[in-house]
Parts: sequence; C-alpha cells; structure tokens
Amino acid sequence: MFTFKVVDDSELMEEIFSFRYKVAHEELNRISANKKRQDVDVYDRYSIHFAAFDNKGKICATTRFIVNSPIGYPTENNLQFELDAKKKERDKLSEISRIFISKEVRGIKNTKIIIDNFIELIYAYIRLYQIEYIYGALEMTFLRLLQILKINYQVIGEGAEYSGFRYPCLLTVEDLVQDNTRLLKL
Repeated sequence: MFTFKVVDDSELMEEIFSFRYKVAHEELNRISANKKRQDVDVYDRYSIHFAAFDNKGKICATTRFIVNSPIGYPTENNLQFELDAKKKERDKLSEISRIFISKEVRGIKNTKIIIDNFIELIYAYIRLYQIEYIYGALEMTFLRLLQILKINYQVIGEGAEYSGFRYPCLLTVEDLVQDNTRLLKL
C-alpha cells in the first residue's frame, strides 16, 4: 500500500516542505501561513529526510532525522530539561522530528505501518552514525501513541508551548532495539 524512500532529490524536498505545510498549517493549524506555502526550518539542512508514498505515488507521510547539527536540536533549543553529562556526548545525539501523516491515511493501522517503516529506515542511519540517544519534542497524545507502537520515549522535562504543547523526550537506541528486536535483523 505504501512505498518508503530516503529523499535527497531537491524537487522531492520541495514536495516534502509543501506537504509539511499542508498538514501543519492547513490541517493542524500549528504554523503560521507563509507566501511559499512551505514548512522549512534551519534544521532541515542537517537532516536526512524520509517520505511515504501512497499507491498513487503521492506523499502521504514524512519525517526527518537530524544528525550532527552544529546548531543543536529543536528539543534542546526550545524546551527546558536536564541531562547527565554522558547523555550530552554531541556525536551520540540526534533528533527525529516533523513526523506528519496526511489525514487521508491517518489511522492506527496505517500509522503503525508508516512509523515502523520510518524507524527501520532511520535505524540504518542510527547505526551508521553510532547514535545512542534520540530527542523528540512530543505532544502527550503522540507520545502515548508511540509508546503503544513500542517507540518508548521518556519525558525528560516539563512541557511547554512549542508548536503546540510539547514535552522534551529522549529515546535511547538501546531501548528502541530491545523493544523492536526486528531491527537487529536489518
């Protein structure tokens, strides 16, 4: 039903930015309108982008994996929390963000398929970059959904307004693999 792809083509990137705008602004009213009708930020240049396509070849979901960001990560730059020194090893940190699924395919069954496939694609980069920790700025309802899907982020600070009310969260790769042993077979 879906195909998944790592996106590095500039034309497809424009489609991703437009798709994100459509979901974030038009469907969820989370970002302000802009003339370009795109959702783009400073972290996109430090990201590996992923897209899911429906059976008509149209983008129906996206996410990004931010690695080696010299400007930090959205969670640490926009939310308050404390981590011990070990978890602040910069080369072991990353962030998954901008997870958007269109309303046409949104639902628990499709969301599980999409999230599972995105995690499998991202896991290859986790191994490549030897990542140990993954940030997330998550709404409580989405956090609970991810936990149902065995993506067990832990809340590490107080919630605050950041494109909706979000909590700073951290997922250890060790926990991700322990809860999703299929990743070891990839």
